[in-house]
Amino acid sequence: EGWLWQFPRVEIGETLTFSLQARINPSSVGSIVVSNQLQVFYAQEDTPFLSDDPNTDPFDATRFTVANESNLRITKSVRSLEENNRFNPGSRVEYTIIVSNDGLGNSAVLRLIDSLSPRLQNASMASNNPQIQIEQVANQIQATLPSLNSGSQIEFTLIATLDAALNPGDEVLNQADIQTLEEQVLLQSDDP
Repeated sequence: EGWLWQFPRVEIGETLTFSLQARINPSSVGSIVVSNQLQVFYAQEDTPFLSDDPNTDPFDATRFTVANESNLRITKSVRSLEENNRFNPGSRVEYTIIVSNDGLGNSAVLRLIDSLSPRLQNASMASNNPQIQIEQVANQIQATLPSLNSGSQIEFTLIATLDAALNPGDEVLNQADIQTLEEQVLLQSDDP
């Protein structure tokens, strides 16, 4: 597929400039290489001249890879599991953590780290994806997330008991992080 431009005689030293704007098909996102080569034909030659040497990859100015960018988001909320919906010492609480990908591309494999406050006891976590393995290491609950497809999400539920020795007005802080497998923090569930 292409376009054909015809133009009259070009004088020696004269410059012609061609500009092409195109929209990449959104379904092409991924490791897709887009190449665009201009060929110039003229009456005295059977072989066209190329706009550049196609063998210069990866430094070819007319070749590029479509970006595969994920856009991750993490939200975390908490509610009391008590009948009175209050957060009292010894109350059971439920945190809901949702990790979603609103980008055009799939994410890399990631790790969810939930660092537990010492004021949370008997904590356990589950996911709506049964393939995710969750483990507790000291005061952290960790889960490895598979590549998260564009437009999808994974939900986690953390249930814990508030320390019975808490005093009225005590705060219980609980933060979740999304990290790369190399432990680089990408996102936090809230601003600490």
